[in-house]
Amino acid sequence: MFDFPVKYYEDNLIFNNSYKECWAMYKMNGFNYDYKSDQNKISILNSLARFIANIGIEAKILIIPMSQNIDEHYKNIIGRMQKKDNLYIRAEAHAKGTGVYLKEKIGKKGSSNDYVVYVLTKLKSSDSIIKDLKDGFEFFIKSPTRFLSELFSVETKELLKREIDSFSLLANSYMKEQSKRISIKKADSIDCQWLIRRMFRRGLGDVKLKYNLSDGELISWSPFAERVTRNGETAIRAHKKDILTLSEGLVDHKSFKKCIKIDHGDGTTSWQTFLAINHIPDGIEFPGSEWLLVLQDYPVQTEVCIHIDTIEHKQSIRNIGGKRREIQSQIKHIEDNSEDVPDELADSKEFADALESELKASRAPITRASITFCLAADNKELLDERANFIKEVYEDFNFVIERPVADQLKLFMEFIPGAGRYMNDYIQPLPPRTLAGGMIGATRLLGDNEGPYIGTTGILEKWVFLSMGAACLQDRSASAAFLGTLGGGKSFNANLLMYLNVLYGGCGLIFDPKGERSKWLEDLPELKEYINIITLSSNEEDRGKLDPFIIYRDNLDEAGELALNILAELYKLNPKDDEYLVVLEAIKWTKQQEKPSMSALAGRLMDFPETDEFKNVARRVGRRIALLREAGMAGLLFGTGDEEGLNIKNRINILQIQNLVMPDPSTPKDDYTQEETVSTVLMLPIASFAKKFAMSDRSIFKIILFDESWALSSTQMGIKLMNFLARMGRSLNAGCIFIGHSVNDLKGEGIKNAITYKFCFKTTEINEVKRVLEFLDLEVTEENIKEVQNLENRECLFMDLDRRVGKLKFDAVFEHLINAFSTTPVEKGA
Repeated sequence: MFDFPVKYYEDNLIFNNSYKECWAMYKMNGFNYDYKSDQNKISILNSLARFIANIGIEAKILIIPMSQNIDEHYKNIIGRMQKKDNLYIRAEAHAKGTGVYLKEKIGKKGSSNDYVVYVLTKLKSSDSIIKDLKDGFEFFIKSPTRFLSELFSVETKELLKREIDSFSLLANSYMKEQSKRISIKKADSIDCQWLIRRMFRRGLGDVKLKYNLSDGELISWSPFAERVTRNGETAIRAHKKDILTLSEGLVDHKSFKKCIKIDHGDGTTSWQTFLAINHIPDGIEFPGSEWLLVLQDYPVQTEVCIHIDTIEHKQSIRNIGGKRREIQSQIKHIEDNSEDVPDELADSKEFADALESELKASRAPITRASITFCLAADNKELLDERANFIKEVYEDFNFVIERPVADQLKLFMEFIPGAGRYMNDYIQPLPPRTLAGGMIGATRLLGDNEGPYIGTTGILEKWVFLSMGAACLQDRSASAAFLGTLGGGKSFNANLLMYLNVLYGGCGLIFDPKGERSKWLEDLPELKEYINIITLSSNEEDRGKLDPFIIYRDNLDEAGELALNILAELYKLNPKDDEYLVVLEAIKWTKQQEKPSMSALAGRLMDFPETDEFKNVARRVGRRIALLREAGMAGLLFGTGDEEGLNIKNRINILQIQNLVMPDPSTPKDDYTQEETVSTVLMLPIASFAKKFAMSDRSIFKIILFDESWALSSTQMGIKLMNFLARMGRSLNAGCIFIGHSVNDLKGEGIKNAITYKFCFKTTEINEVKRVLEFLDLEVTEENIKEVQNLENRECLFMDLDRRVGKLKFDAVFEHLINAFSTTPVEKGA
């Protein structure tokens, strides 16, 4: 049996039993790999190869599978809601139903996995640090016993704070340098605890972490260590037994061949087995043979440990040269005896020649790497099934995979973060590019793991969760664009995001020009009393509902500014003209009235004082207004001050405007018909109304959904609103969803750059496809063009908050939601 190799950890530093070794731990940030061109994939390969070439004298890469605990996930979502929320119980019911549905999917298709990658590198040992310290002599004078103990690597009981500080500086310097090649970030004590604790419960589901209680709050647990003072220096004396509490379970590595059994007092048993790669085939094609990324295509959780020693370039060449000469000597001896050269010896010569050639060309060091897989289950039969499956997968790729009988415990120990080597049998000399070709760190994760379930991605149908409000918490825009041709599922999926936001504590405003959401009152009984449908038409009962003085009853300055913009757009008023001046005066007068309104403003213009030199100009403008307010939809702008206006205080507010006649965006304003002019002007109060909604209660995340957003972008004020919501929404705790047909509906680079969530549905027109790919920051390749053109209904390419792109298939889960959100006409009797 082996001693547990770790004695103490702090922040991202892990110390061994003698404190003579310190490992620094980092998390690798996942990167997009799918949808890249071959040239770009090779660029990623080169970056990874440079990362591995500079990984350190000794290092580990741990690739850990992550599975989503759906019960815990929805428990956290519900926990963020106020219990007094009127929809709390309904949200709980939805969460429970979704959980049952997803568990049934696991039963039928198996679980899908995401992977997190940890990089650990061994820093300079503390005795080397002491040799390098300028104050080494002073340290010797102050503490000769400790100095000599550390110099000659005698075990010490204490760790000086200045040593921790020195290691921390080295760790920060390492991260700064390596981040130029691949994005990494510091791990922390929670990561270290989780990595150790989970080793003993592999195959048994989630691992419960330990926490300490400090001042009534839970804080991250760390091994207990005394702070002591020795010769005026602060030191840490760790209690090794404390860290051993993370290694719970009775480990049995003798009773069964080729596996380890860990019994727990709660009646559960973890069965684990370890497979070692004994040979990686030569000539692996790249791209196309990403031998580690392929694990994400199978529903079997496979943990990977890559243990690396690096030999600097010149020494690598000397070592290979010596081995090559030894092989040539054996071949010559065999040939001199007129015997056939064994295939194994010929292959060794070919491998040595190729390795030497590659290292000379890249000037990279050689890596001595051992690669181990770990499979786990809660019973031996399932464990053997999983191990055989993974073994067959790699043997089909011509890898040689061993499942050792006697060395399972040694391989188990190698997975411990901060542990050294326990086995040398499976070490292979490999150039960094071979390891990099596995595509360590590539991810197919989508979404944010914060919000409700919205759909799946990939061939394994990985779950995708999304909370648009998470962007605001990171000081990012929560805006989204849904783009694509008719019938692709844009409105359906945008409706789903709106519904989930409202159900789980938010509220929403929907601009619905086609009136497609009128049936929600019947189709969504759980939200019936929380849906407010406002239908605006030319009917008498809707007159004045978009009157600026009705919209902004609580802010007459805003009302006056909006009224001026409306009249200036309707009548092409110029600030230099007399008409503009009399309108300003009439607005000032109207704001002082008991019931200010646009009708009162028109009346004031008609009744300008006889003594006023501008009375004729005012009456002419007033007459034009009076005539227009009787013309169809324009009546919405002219109230009397008695109207109730628009109520936006419900959870879902749907604004429907009938009979709008929007001009083509390319039509000059001077060529607008009167109906087109009125329709575009109506967008001004609508825009202001949406802005007012966005600026309401900032404690609640709000979504504003604009269906047919091309209509909004056809007016200057509409474009300003889109920019305002996309840019300022993060400070208002609001997001906006723009549904359009083309990337061109997003006017200007400013609004395009401010869109965070990008949902691009099927489109077949080649120029629009290219615009879509550019919008998603994807390369225009034949494969990507076909991907966009062949998307199915309710499928899209989705860019999430972290700019990862993948294919997303929306899933509303419940039949009544599918019926409510569908905009496809259904034949009678169907």
